[in-house]
Amino acid sequence: MVRAPRPSRGPAAALLARAPSPGRVKPRLAAAVGHEGAAQLAQAMLLDAVAAVREARGWRPVLFAEPATSLHELAALTGIEDARAQVVGGSGRRTLGALRALAADGYSPIAVVSADVPLLTAEHLDAARAALTEADVVFGPAAHGGFYLAAMWEPWPELFENATIEWGGTRVFSTIERIALARGTRFQKLAMERDVDSPADLDWLRSRIASMEERGEAPPSHTVRALRELESSVGA
Repeated sequence: MVRAPRPSRGPAAALLARAPSPGRVKPRLAAAVGHEGAAQLAQAMLLDAVAAVREARGWRPVLFAEPATSLHELAALTGIEDARAQVVGGSGRRTLGALRALAADGYSPIAVVSADVPLLTAEHLDAARAALTEADVVFGPAAHGGFYLAAMWEPWPELFENATIEWGGTRVFSTIERIALARGTRFQKLAMERDVDSPADLDWLRSRIASMEERGEAPPSHTVRALRELESSVGA
């Protein structure tokens, strides 16, 4: 049975973010652009994710930072006043912790969105909210096997605490989908998107941005600026 919307403070989306410190973020990207460049790109992708949430209809952005000591740094960087520490643990525990925190504060629907999917847009969040009129949970699958968005009316712990989910592997999304369908959960998925973690991902992103610009579409502004600054520094 679909869980109907109920009076609340409205929708809120959690961004699980790490302080963009050189050597601590995107280590695989550093092979292509160095640690400073990887941190610069991580920061740009985070800012584009924040912009996507802000542009979506009605979603309130809430920042969940790791490590907790970076709260003030990330709040200042993103302009998000509601900044909190992430729950300690693996990806599933941190995702569920953020969803539970939003629900406890009276938000509904609630979502967690990735901070390193530069092509995330407001339309993804709007589509998730629309899908929730007929679904219990909505996920956006990521190209490497995880997910870039998870939205629901209230937390579903069984989708994040199941021992068969190999967090960090290539079957996270497919396993969660299987668990949800086996329980009779109304499950919907959005279009697949790609997070950017490796030099190959970066090559793909450059190609996608070039295609978007050729078609007259607006690419993610912070990420484009960071890429151009990196290219300029290499050419200098």
